[in-house]
Amino acid sequence: MADKFKPRFSVSVTPVVELGETDNKYAAHSVLHEEIRSSVGGSGTIDTIEDDDLDVVGYEGGTPSYVTSNASTAAIDANTELVYIKHTGHLFSSASVLGVKCVDADTVDIKVAGPITIANLKAGEAMVLPRPVIAGNITLGSGSGHVAVQVVTMGS
Repeated sequence: MADKFKPRFSVSVTPVVELGETDNKYAAHSVLHEEIRSSVGGSGTIDTIEDDDLDVVGYEGGTPSYVTSNASTAAIDANTELVYIKHTGHLFSSASVLGVKCVDADTVDIKVAGPITIANLKAGEAMVLPRPVIAGNITLGSGSGHVAVQVVTMGS
């Protein structure tokens, strides 16, 4: 039997409301949003990749290869099974070394099909696109601070 490469992914969102302090009543604290009243999330596994067919871009030998948020692209095709994108919280220095910490205003835009921005990541935030159905490139964008970004694609 051939080895199977089975990346697992998950997402979790906790809708929190920050309540301010009320003198002589209670301190500032966080509660779940009244309408939702719970965390929401899900998970999955990609199970269609034979290990000998695995193609990983963005890591080698356990070491990430960083890209700049200044118009870097990641190729997506029919064989791409999973895309992972993370704002490292640092400015880009080189493919192997993180730069200095970035400021809060340094965000990363995630664009598909040319100019369509589908997400904006702040420091430390990440996203996963399982089995993307769009072929072409994902393009990164940013303002004046060129952020170091981890982009990993997995497929066959």
